[in-house]
Amino acid sequence: MTTDTSTISAHLYNGNYNFTASSGTKGYYNRASSFTVSGSSLTVQVAFTTKLYDVNFTESGLPSGNWYVNLSGHSASSTYGSPILFTLENGTYNYTVETDYKDYTPQAIKGNFTVNGNNLDMPTITFAPLLHKVTFNVTGIPIGATWFVNFTSWTSMYKPSNFTSNKSNYSVYVTNGTYTYTVSSYKMEYTAIVSPFTIYGVNATEQIEFKQAYFKVSFLENGLPAGTSWSVTFNGHSYSSINTSISMLAQNGTYQYTVENTSNYYFTDYGPGHL
Repeated sequence: MTTDTSTISAHLYNGNYNFTASSGTKGYYNRASSFTVSGSSLTVQVAFTTKLYDVNFTESGLPSGNWYVNLSGHSASSTYGSPILFTLENGTYNYTVETDYKDYTPQAIKGNFTVNGNNLDMPTITFAPLLHKVTFNVTGIPIGATWFVNFTSWTSMYKPSNFTSNKSNYSVYVTNGTYTYTVSSYKMEYTAIVSPFTIYGVNATEQIEFKQAYFKVSFLENGLPAGTSWSVTFNGHSYSSINTSISMLAQNGTYQYTVENTSNYYFTDYGPGHL
C-alpha cells in the first residue's frame, strides 16, 4: 500500500496484524510494529525517524597530541592515530580540522561532504610539520661573494638543511625549535659572529654582518742579549718588548715595518711585509 498523503486506510477483519512502513525519501525509516482489530475502527500512528549514517575520519602523519574535526553543530576529537566517527543524517556538511600539537598542521584544513543514504569514509587527513620561513640577510661581504650556513644543533624533530648562497639574502623553512649555526665565506678574510635563534609559530629574520678578519702577525728576534728592549714600527704603530717576540693583529694587505733596538748596539734590517 502506498500513498503520497499523511494517511493510508484499509478495511480489515478482526485480528492481529504486523506491519512495516517505509518512505520513498532516503533518510527516513520506521521500525516494524503491530496492531489489533477488535470490532471497531482503529487509528495507528506511524512515526518515521530520521536515519543516521556513519561518517568516518582518519588521519596520518601526526606523531603526538590530539586532533579535532569540527562540523556545524558537531565537534569531535581523538588522539593521534585514532579515527573520529560522526553519525549524521542526510545533508551537506562543512568541516575544519586542527590539532593541539602545534608543530604540525593538516594539509587540508577545511572541506565539505554530502551524506546521501549511505555511510561515508572520508579521505585520510594528512598532517605535516608546520614550517616557518627564516630569512638570512647578509651585509659586509663583497657583492657576489659566496657564503654558507651550517646548522650545528637543533631542538626540532627535523634537521634543517645547510645551504650556500652568493646573494645578499636567502630563506629556508624550518619547524618550531632552537637552532645553532655557523656562517662563513669562501673569502677567508671575512668572518661573522652569529647567535642561536628560536622559532615558535612565526617567521623570522637573521641579520648576518661580515667583517674583515684580523690575523696575528709575530716578529721573532735572535741575537740580542736576554732582557734587551727592541721595537717594531708596523702600520704606523710602535710596539716594543724585552722578550724574543712582538705580536699584533692585522687584516690582509701589504705593510711596511721597521725593527730596531733601544740600545743602539745591534744592527737591524727593515723592509716590507705581506700577509
